[in-house]
Amino acid sequence: MRRSPLSHRVRSALRFGAAMTAVALVTLLKAADAQTLPQIPPPSLISPLLGVGVPILFQWTPVNPGNIYNFALQSHTRAPLAAAPFVVYYELQISDAPDITSHVLVDVTTSTTIFSFQNQNVPGSGFTSLQRPGIPLPAGLYYWRVRALINTAATGFSNIGRFTLNLGAGGGASTSFHDLAITSLVITAPAYVGTASIIVTTVQNTGTFPEQGAPLTITANGVQIARADTPPMGAGETSRITTIWTPERNGLAQITSILNFSGPNPDKKLATISRSVADQPHYLTSVKGTLRTDTRGYFLADAHGHEIARVFLAAGVQLDLDALVGHAVVMRGTLTKHESQLILIANQAAVSAP
Repeated sequence: MRRSPLSHRVRSALRFGAAMTAVALVTLLKAADAQTLPQIPPPSLISPLLGVGVPILFQWTPVNPGNIYNFALQSHTRAPLAAAPFVVYYELQISDAPDITSHVLVDVTTSTTIFSFQNQNVPGSGFTSLQRPGIPLPAGLYYWRVRALINTAATGFSNIGRFTLNLGAGGGASTSFHDLAITSLVITAPAYVGTASIIVTTVQNTGTFPEQGAPLTITANGVQIARADTPPMGAGETSRITTIWTPERNGLAQITSILNFSGPNPDKKLATISRSVADQPHYLTSVKGTLRTDTRGYFLADAHGHEIARVFLAAGVQLDLDALVGHAVVMRGTLTKHESQLILIANQAAVSAP
């Protein structure tokens, strides 16, 4: 049967359209391949979730992206001829930062859903340049997460897990080393001029050997306010060193703790915080007590003779305080605090019933 030129042109157009559709499909697959895979959920973490020693066994759930089908473009039916699974790898990250992204210390890729971490900082071990060469992870709190890598695409990362590396119980780093680190520096209460504030420096033995201690210096605006030696600590142990600081003026104060210890991780040997120092709050009030004197001047005492507040006259106020000594009085004025002592700047006084 003779085919008409028209039917031949139609079949050619259909073949051309099918070829263009196949090319578009391949292009679309390649474009999708370079992106993330939001439709595939990330792995779920299994372990570790508690304190662990070395080696650390990381485990997570597998990701199943399904199959990819190969089509024969010359086939009139265009049915799938073969199916092959995606190749899935997993990327594991470890960090000492809660967000992980800002300070990734270990970044490894594996084809299995389990990874044994030996804490050996050698080439090819997965340690990043943020960890000093040859120095393994010290004891402490760490964070980890995993994602699946499928061809050039990736799932999102899993939820962030955390674990405590405990080198002193049931494990140890692959390389023994000495190290101490400042892990926290805080002021426990608002700072006021003339009032003692408590500064707490937390130091941890992040090495693998017991340490007898190291000098710790505390400064405020560059002026030394305290110096002490940290107590002896075993591997992984923590100590808190308390310092009393009495600000002399208001404004912004910079508090610094300096640990004199020549170990790895030098950024952990110094910690700085800033704190705003305010003037003492003043309260307009009345105070009742017995007016007494001593070598330092006038003060109000309670029924047991204990000092309530030191008494001074406000500027321009004329009161005969000597005539009131020994009497129960009510004095009105501005009450403030200096260190542990209350100060009353009086502008009125009157004898009261005992």
